[in-house]
Amino acid sequence: MNRNFTTLRAAALLAAFVFCFATSMPAFAQKKQGEKGAGALTGPITNVNKADKTFAIAGRQVGVDATTIITRDGNPINFEDIKNGEQASVSTFTQADKLLAVSVKIGKVAAIVPPPTKKKK
Repeated sequence: MNRNFTTLRAAALLAAFVFCFATSMPAFAQKKQGEKGAGALTGPITNVNKADKTFAIAGRQVGVDATTIITRDGNPINFEDIKNGEQASVSTFTQADKLLAVSVKIGKVAAIVPPPTKKKK
């Protein structure tokens, strides 16, 4: 009897956690109506247009807005500081048929660490 109660309580706790996690995503990660995720682009930045706040990367034209997070070597910078030819990783989404940047990471980006491998016995 005690075991069944513990299992039921654990299931309820897990359901509550999943519900809270799903409903409390950060605002920048939540999609507004009419938006859809587009993914990530990497490569050199070209065609920086400071007047339109746009640039090109990987053959795609990308815009930025007030919510875009732009960093160089992990430090925040302004759009006006972006230069043609800089290597970048850009996280994007599509809104009203335009590609917008969620984040622009220029320069040193966190290294991708491969998962540990199992040793053969």
